[in-house]
Amino acid sequence: MEAIRINQDYCGKCSFCYSVCPFEAISSGEEIKLDIDKCRVCGICYSTCPSNAIETAYYTTDWMIDAVRPSVKEGIKTAVIACRGSTLSKNEFDSVAGKKFAMLKLPCVGRVELDFFPRAAELGIDRIIIAPCEDDFCRFEVGAKIAAARAEWARALLKDTGQHQEIILLRKAIRAEVDRNKCISCGTCIAVCPYEAVNLETPGIARIDTQKCMGCGSCVAECPALAIEMRMNRWEAGKPTLLIECQWCEYDTEMPKEVQVVELPCSGAIDTLQVLKSLRSGTSRVLVAACKQEECKLEEGSKRAEKRISSLVEQLKKVGMGDAVRVVYTSPKEPILRMEVKA
Repeated sequence: MEAIRINQDYCGKCSFCYSVCPFEAISSGEEIKLDIDKCRVCGICYSTCPSNAIETAYYTTDWMIDAVRPSVKEGIKTAVIACRGSTLSKNEFDSVAGKKFAMLKLPCVGRVELDFFPRAAELGIDRIIIAPCEDDFCRFEVGAKIAAARAEWARALLKDTGQHQEIILLRKAIRAEVDRNKCISCGTCIAVCPYEAVNLETPGIARIDTQKCMGCGSCVAECPALAIEMRMNRWEAGKPTLLIECQWCEYDTEMPKEVQVVELPCSGAIDTLQVLKSLRSGTSRVLVAACKQEECKLEEGSKRAEKRISSLVEQLKKVGMGDAVRVVYTSPKEPILRMEVKA
């Protein structure tokens, strides 16, 4: 199935999809058309279409209902729907949702249809925690705002229909933090930050402006003193293949059990030291999955990943391991990771 398409037989030409698309990928006229080259497969148009004319291969309402159904059978009545860019910890979710809840992580929570809420209520879900990014942090520009608005509509709809469901909105975005005791005032973070979010303050310690930081992780990867931290997935060595991927480069990332998958907020945050540690500990192959450069959700993250990995490969060639690490460029529109892993 195509990643996303418009079924012209169902289309009512209302132009709602045209109005909400943040990437001008939809044109309105005698026929609503989708420019797949501009499309980022955020799914916002899918969730907005009133006639179900937009079809997608990822995270449909039916899929989401099926995903929470097993939890409901176990007596769990709370569902958490979080954007991949949200960095709320399990403890933070626990404090609101309780110890047991069904977790769904989506590329953008703006793709959740209004219909999901009453269907989840009918299934037995009486509390839904929506965890979008902060508005200015949204990788799909308007997804967080649409998610917040849809939560309000869902509350009104459920009240009007007499269904009981608590809907809670939580927001927290991933940002870098400097350990002042480790900073050596080298200025590397200032040089690599694509958002001009870092500066040196007296007595020469790096400071990150949280209003500008977009959580790309470049400063974390480049800091020679390991003085900058950011909540990201860590990995342990042991499996033959290590797949390190940008969490937006592909949506369907279920891999064979012999593959360890590590998601990063951006491929530009790749830690080459960790890659070397994995190779030393038994991993025989490392794939770095990056967005195609024209689809990168951050400032040239894919280019930074390519530069860092190319430098690492040159060093590995000197010890006969140049083929152990490589970059794969992929997209939700043309997913190739499963094929690359099997190659």
